[in-house]
Amino acid sequence: MRPEDIRDALLRRLAPWGGALPAVAAEELLPAVPPPEKPSFKGRVFLSEYHIRKALTPGATHLTIAKDAIVSPLASEWLAFKGIRIVRAP
Repeated sequence: MRPEDIRDALLRRLAPWGGALPAVAAEELLPAVPPPEKPSFKGRVFLSEYHIRKALTPGATHLTIAKDAIVSPLASEWLAFKGIRIVRAP
């Protein structure tokens, strides 16, 4: 559906009965919104709960990871539940 179609439908609905549609540019009603910038995760390591379980040894009290690694929320909760702290490497 084009923005002009949406504009025309709205103006028809809002226009007084029998009134003519005013000439309004689509840009005035629906301004262009630039897409949000995407964060750059290039070169960063993502650690899921599966990766962390595989990396840990039985009885471990801490886990050393890269300083810029991304830890998933589930992995973070699992580590907290097990009482294992995360140590970021320098």
